[in-house]
Amino acid sequence: MRFALGLQAPAKLNLFLHVIGRRDDGYHELQSVFVPIDLADTIDLEIRDDGVLQRDGDIVGDLDRDLALRAARGLQAASGSRLGAIISIAKRIPAGSGLGGGSSDAAATLLALNRLWRLDWPRARLADLAATLGADVPFSSARGRPLSPAKATVWRRWMCPGRQRPPLISTRPGSRPRAAPFGPSFCGRKCMFQRQKYSTHRV
Repeated sequence: MRFALGLQAPAKLNLFLHVIGRRDDGYHELQSVFVPIDLADTIDLEIRDDGVLQRDGDIVGDLDRDLALRAARGLQAASGSRLGAIISIAKRIPAGSGLGGGSSDAAATLLALNRLWRLDWPRARLADLAATLGADVPFSSARGRPLSPAKATVWRRWMCPGRQRPPLISTRPGSRPRAAPFGPSFCGRKCMFQRQKYSTHRV
């Protein structure tokens, strides 16, 4: 197989965020529940035999900081694969919205290249690599499966109390509100509980 087309990289929402402690280094322990929603980026991948990693489609900001490209480079370096890929992303998740679009793109890229390059890495090994890219990437790479603890982050599945699909409203300053409903199998199956032992800001 040389192609993976139409891969969905869903956005996520934080249902709550609790500060549960402070560490000696000035960072805080956080507790949150993440859920994926129907809003998603779309990713197409094609194998290259020359080892080149090429990023096409919608690109936000500096290319060297693109998480999907960084994920591909990290997997290529860690695995020693001589194959490359063309990574094309159609963005629907707004950049800078806190919905985890870049993290989800990185996770989908890792999962697809693991298959396309025939690496057959287990999920736990992918999760360790995902954790080096950002705290949200292991959640997106789990896709409903429990993860072994990654660096500085403890994850476990959390079952929703019901299977209803409540509509959620996602808003951004200066934009019109839009409904972001849960996907048909997200509520009750794919919620993940995160206890994160660091934050990205000092207080």
